[in-house]
Amino acid sequence: MGHRANLILVENNNTKTFYSHWSGNITPRILAQGLKFCENYFKKYDETNWLLDNAWAEGGILIDKDNRKILFFSLEFLETIALQNAFIKLLQQKIWFGWNINWAFRGNVDFAEYLNVMEDDILADGSAPNYITLDDWDSLIEDKDCE
Repeated sequence: MGHRANLILVENNNTKTFYSHWSGNITPRILAQGLKFCENYFKKYDETNWLLDNAWAEGGILIDKDNRKILFFSLEFLETIALQNAFIKLLQQKIWFGWNINWAFRGNVDFAEYLNVMEDDILADGSAPNYITLDDWDSLIEDKDCE
């Protein structure tokens, strides 16, 4: 079946999207190797001009070098917000100094919104087409006392 992922690199206002059939479950391990590794890793795969829909994308990484911003997710890793935050903090302190790193709570929908390419076909059948744009990621946390 696979562990499908889109791996996205934005550089000099140019977006390159790569498709990996087996990387969706290891995106945190990929990110933990640093920028040069990620760039080389992404380029091993075929460049595409599409994003998987949110049912088939089991993980993904978006690295925007122009704005030093990273979005990522993996359906098999970091199941709680506390673990996600701890992992992101570790990445920022040890590997990705000065980068803004966020968990893509809605997977490729967050990628599409970030890239301003959101289309209904990125939503899986049965998903509500009236997706919302989030300006405040903290609004997703229901119980602030758990941080």
